[in-house]
Amino acid sequence: MDQDVFGKWRGCFVFLLGIAFAIFLIPGIYPQMLSSAKLAMGLSWKSGIAAELIGQVRNSIGYQLMDAKVSLDMGEVFAWSIIMIALSKFFELLVLYVLKKFFERSI
Repeated sequence: MDQDVFGKWRGCFVFLLGIAFAIFLIPGIYPQMLSSAKLAMGLSWKSGIAAELIGQVRNSIGYQLMDAKVSLDMGEVFAWSIIMIALSKFFELLVLYVLKKFFERSI
């Protein structure tokens, strides 16, 4: 086979493979990507707050939560818990929005 013809065939094959990837594979992994993103966001917030609790970083949510718990100020504990939940939900929705926009654009 002539090298020029082989090069054109290979370029066409790579192009078609890219189209097949965009048409078949991306919609197939969409649900798994969304559930993985939700799981990763939840675990990252939990581990981040736990690290703040252990490290006792001043002016952090974890430290404020621990300080309120130690001083038995239940209103403040609930307030910091609600702040954590709201921030976690906000960032989860932000990441899911970005993923949805990425998948809409690539399909």
